[in-house]
Amino acid sequence: MPFLYDQSQIEMPDDGYDLPPPRVDQFEYVSSLGYGGARGVVTFSIDVPDKPAPIPGPTPTPAATASPRRGFFDRLFGGARAATPERAAQRVRDAETRKALRHYNRHLVLSLAVLALREIGGRRAYCRYDGGNDEGFCWLDSVELANGECIDVTAVAQKLYDLGLHERLHAAGLVKSDPKVTGLEQVQTFARIWPSTEWAGLLLGESYGTGEYVMYGAFTVDLEACTLVDDPQADPVVENIEIAS
Repeated sequence: MPFLYDQSQIEMPDDGYDLPPPRVDQFEYVSSLGYGGARGVVTFSIDVPDKPAPIPGPTPTPAATASPRRGFFDRLFGGARAATPERAAQRVRDAETRKALRHYNRHLVLSLAVLALREIGGRRAYCRYDGGNDEGFCWLDSVELANGECIDVTAVAQKLYDLGLHERLHAAGLVKSDPKVTGLEQVQTFARIWPSTEWAGLLLGESYGTGEYVMYGAFTVDLEACTLVDDPQADPVVENIEIAS
């Protein structure tokens, strides 16, 4: 599903310099099955679940909270204390809480974004992505309005700001007041990056961009149907990788 240039079989130069950037014709459009992302059209929800509360652990007893005695060499060399069943169970509970909070935040971001984009007349959003080796990036490129007009991300952010999206972000606890950052700048960052990143994770997998390759691509978001579909004809517009001309 992304246009991908595989680097796994390429030897690094002996002089220690980086590989030269690939040409557009060296990228290959990889199917979802070959890449590991989703199959075909992806649906998402903007229904926000209840915010998860931390999963409480058992009330510790005095014997459980007392620090065990550590040997001389353990103290001398800073050896870690052996994990107890209580600590192991707490790590599991903490991991479950983080997973539930991640799920909640994703739905909150997408709900705020999609509902606001609909309010300004948005019908479809077009997002681009690139990356490779250790990280993937995604950003909003443009939004198609119900009247057929296509506006860029700068115009989108201005409309969302005029709608009062910055106040909704504050009320939801997603952003905080900062005298160095205006409300418009907060909306610009949110509109361009946050929902796009969540959509990319759903379409391409959470670890997209991690591997011995560089990639680019784009996808379309249907804001009414809440669906994502990759664009097999995406132009090589990139921000975080280099493509030779």
